[in-house]
Amino acid sequence: IKSEPVISPAPIWSGFYAGLNAGGAWNNSNNVNVYTWPTKPLFGYFTTSAPLNGGISSGSSLGFIGGGQFGSNLQSTLVGFNFVAGLEADFQGLANSKNTR
Repeated sequence: IKSEPVISPAPIWSGFYAGLNAGGAWNNSNNVNVYTWPTKPLFGYFTTSAPLNGGISSGSSLGFIGGGQFGSNLQSTLVGFNFVAGLEADFQGLANSKNTR
């Protein structure tokens, strides 16, 4: 029995498509704030500063990112070159919550 090789058809990139995407967002931060006040000039030219007060703060946030996209492509050949052209639109959203300490 003689078998012939199977040739796969070329991919077709023309047509309409749509899709969804989803992900997450998170952040943790720790901040140290130091406030200063100027003192008298040093040698008549430079001013020095001394710490006045400060604070430590921290926070975190957690959220959901999601959206979708849709579009259309056209696969064609022009002057012996293959190309794909198309249009796409998308919409995205973020729902986020914040917690500070």
